[in-house]
Amino acid sequence: MNNTRLYSPHPFCWRPGAGERHATAERPGDGEAFTALCGLETEADLSEVAWFFATCGTCNARAHELAAVPMRSGDLTGDGERI
Repeated sequence: MNNTRLYSPHPFCWRPGAGERHATAERPGDGEAFTALCGLETEADLSEVAWFFATCGTCNARAHELAAVPMRSGDLTGDGERI
């Protein structure tokens, strides 16, 4: 794995794992374990198909908070409900 860090405007990145796309403060490679912002511990699945998984609602809400970007109406809240 290349540990070179590219510029990232936010302290998180998105990784598919456990059937959803999760936000994480880590930068795991394919098959590497990570802890998502929602608290889930899983392994990254960087296959092409995995990037089409649905976004974890809790990670989405926490990522918006960290980025200081308000969620749009219709986005998922932290509990997976639509606003």
